[in-house]
Amino acid sequence: MVGRITLVSHVPDPSEVPYTECLTMIKYAVESVESGSYPDKELLAAFWGMRDAKLQPPANFQVGQRHRLVIEPLADHPDLQRAMQADDTNEFALAPQWVVSYSTP
Repeated sequence: MVGRITLVSHVPDPSEVPYTECLTMIKYAVESVESGSYPDKELLAAFWGMRDAKLQPPANFQVGQRHRLVIEPLADHPDLQRAMQADDTNEFALAPQWVVSYSTP
């Protein structure tokens, strides 16, 4: 699918928290579904925001950026669901999706 970022969560500075890994939740407006199906107009996407106490590229994503995403339900990844989460979206209606890969369209 291709989406445009509408909201990003703040990932904490690794030197200021007692954990080394953190997911970040990012909300997208769905522009197109290129393969498979996705019924909603918005997407709550989960990315690694921090790994091994280092910020990852999604920690610096900005509103308005567009990405081509390959997703799977986060519920299919129980190990990831136990990770710390940076989530400033206040989004409870959408089931979070794990981003398997992303690129710039």
